[in-house]
Parts: sequence; C-alpha cells; structure tokens
Amino acid sequence: MSMKVGFIGLGLMGQAMSHNLVKDGYEVFGYDILPGQIKRAEEKGVIGLGSPREVAGEAELVISALPNAKIVEEVHCGPNGTSEGADKGAVLVDTSTISPEDARRIAHRLASQGFVFIDAPISGASGMVVKRDCLVMAGGDREALEKCMPVFNAIAKKVIHAGPSGAGSQMKLVHNHLIATISVSIAEAFALGIKAGIDPGMMLEAFIPGAAGSKMLEVRGPLMVDNKYEPFMKAELFLKDLRLILENGQNQGAALPLAGVAQQMMTACVSMGYGQEDVAAVLKVYEKLAGIER
Repeated sequence: MSMKVGFIGLGLMGQAMSHNLVKDGYEVFGYDILPGQIKRAEEKGVIGLGSPREVAGEAELVISALPNAKIVEEVHCGPNGTSEGADKGAVLVDTSTISPEDARRIAHRLASQGFVFIDAPISGASGMVVKRDCLVMAGGDREALEKCMPVFNAIAKKVIHAGPSGAGSQMKLVHNHLIATISVSIAEAFALGIKAGIDPGMMLEAFIPGAAGSKMLEVRGPLMVDNKYEPFMKAELFLKDLRLILENGQNQGAALPLAGVAQQMMTACVSMGYGQEDVAAVLKVYEKLAGIER
C-alpha cells in the first residue's frame, strides 16, 4: 500500500508535486491558506483539509512548499502546525528555498519535540516538476531520507543527500545563483539580438543546440520568444531567493557581483509590475531600457 502523503502549500510547486503523487496512486492530503488553491488541488484528486495539523494527523509523511522561512517555521512548529498533529518520530520535509541557518534552527526545534526535519529544496521550475524533470537536494538524517525515497522518486529524477541539516538549503542557494545569473544573461543577450533586428525565435533555434544551450534556455527561451510569461517561477518570489543568496555570500565571505546585478534587474522587473510573471519577464526590463517595443 502506498504511503499517505500530506502537502502544506499548494502553489505552483505544491500543485505539481501533489498531482504527480495522485497520478502514481498515493493518497494525498493538502492544505493551503488560500481556499482556491485547495479547490484546485481537490479537482486533481487531493483531499483538502483545514490546517497543517489536520494534514499531519492523516499523513505518514508531510511535505511543505512555502514562500519563506517564517511561514515554514509557523506551519511546522506553531499553533495548529504539523508538529501538533503528527505522530512522534514522524519525518517532516520542507522543499522551500530558505537559508541554511533557518533550516538548521527549524530542524533543532522539531528535534526537541521528537520529530525529524529534512530540508529538501528542488531544482526545477513547476513545469519541470510536472514532467518529473527535477532534482531534490536534501539535508538531514540519511536514514530518515531513505524512508522518503519512494515519494521523492515519484516526484524527481534524482535525489542527492547533500549532508546534515541545512546542507540541502545551502546547495539550493548555490544552484539558484546559477539560475538567476543565467536567466538574466539570456534576457540581456536576447535584448541585444532583438535590438539588432534578429528574430527571437531564430535566436532560440540557433542557441539551444549550440555551445550556449542550457536547461534555462529551454525553459525560459520560449517564454521570451512568445513574449508571454505564464509563471513557472514568479519573479516576485525569486527576488526573495536572490536576497537569500546575497546574504549567504556575506555570511560565507564570498563576493557575488553577478548575483548583485541579477538582484537589481529582478528588483526592476518586480517594481515595473511584472512580479507575478515568470522570471523570464526580466527581458521586458531590458527591452524598455533599449527602447524595444513588441
């Protein structure tokens, strides 16, 4: 019999992961602060409940996908949180992008209550998760992680045990540094080409199989070509990730000038009103600066 799985946070990532598990025959319970997100998940077979506590009371494994560390801690440790509903010894997993310091603090707090916490952020936008073309980077107890493997294998193509608590979150920040700088670089290059009169579709056709080809070009290039930015990752949320990356650089004593440029461009993207669109919408900032109209 498949494990009963709970999801707290049914945004783009939570919807994608929970739907995959439903398709694989798992009984999935879910909660989101927005009733509309619960309804959307229910339409795909998720059993909607009224709180994190209720979800943890039904599920053998609980996974959260949330905007920031404050909400992660509240969901797992606060009143009506998962720790109030889960059995002692239960494994609580978080796939959010948070700092390694926050991940370790939450793990320590839950351990004192008799629970195991795994920070397991995901490499891949929601569209990639739908296709199971993503990677899990996990920090925490290896034995506890092994218990989660059947579920992770139904979500991702690969799982990496990065090390102790916080290691998964640290690896995710390094990973998102690459995502940010590559995405902004693609937008800058596209703006140069469009300004010079090159068709963006032609550029994408040439670049993907060439030396500049990358997963980000495959994911975000078509959005830039079509000038339509339905979000795989919202620019507003990714701006939070860039703040975490730069703070992590300060904590580690590592200079991150390219991340700083990416943060400024993403800040402009959000301030111009594109925060609910995909990260690829940063191209619209470059187009405005270059006087490009499409």
